[in-house]
Amino acid sequence: MRTLRHLAGHMEEYVAGTFMALLLLALSAQVASRYLLGSSIGWTEEVARYLFIWLVFLGASAAIRRRIHVAVDLFGLRTARDAARIGLALAVHLCSIFFFLNMAWWGALGVARMWDVPSATLQISTGLLYLIFPLAGGLMTLRTLVLMRGIIRG
Repeated sequence: MRTLRHLAGHMEEYVAGTFMALLLLALSAQVASRYLLGSSIGWTEEVARYLFIWLVFLGASAAIRRRIHVAVDLFGLRTARDAARIGLALAVHLCSIFFFLNMAWWGALGVARMWDVPSATLQISTGLLYLIFPLAGGLMTLRTLVLMRGIIRG
């Protein structure tokens, strides 16, 4: 049970790490083929682009879980009372959740719209490639809710 909880807690990091390795392989193959063979492999650029997009959004979710995402804490530092600081933190998290849910909603609509459109080189569904937007929106919402629960519990 502890192993499953650990895997679920670090899922984004493991998948992002795998995507980083695949991104490195795709870009290395592109560079090697260009310099050694004199011609580039066409699909590596598209694979690298989509792996990078997925990597960024999975990394953002992992950053929220670890509480290392970019934040402006000027107001939090100047707020002397604990209740005001907690209220401000909860308000910021609620705004974040609003953004993440919007990203998930509009991302799901985009996936549905682009599902039958093939990608330029790979000829796979563009909707499948855009699936990261609703997926990351949902993951970031869940991670933010967990942070809020921790703030409320103290």
